[in-house]
Amino acid sequence: MWDIGSSLAALYCAYEIGIIDELYYDEKMSSILNTLRDIPLYKGVLPNREYDTRTGLMTNLKNIVDDDGSGYSSLDIGRTLTWLAIIDPVPYTHLT
Repeated sequence: MWDIGSSLAALYCAYEIGIIDELYYDEKMSSILNTLRDIPLYKGVLPNREYDTRTGLMTNLKNIVDDDGSGYSSLDIGRTLTWLAIIDPVPYTHLT
């Protein structure tokens, strides 16, 4: 989850300072937000600490896909939520 927050931050900042265009920004932001919408949750409640970047499935601390996951990190979740609040994902509510 920490790296998802970092990805949101990097993408948003790159767009805001003009390094990437709106089309690229929208494409990548939609991908991240779709992934966040679809990831399985640790014990069905909170985002797991780690996910497989190719599949979006939970992994354990050894980066092996594991339905039980590895737990959650309130710090990681908070970082991601902070960037979600900054980017205002409302324009992306049409995601499918």
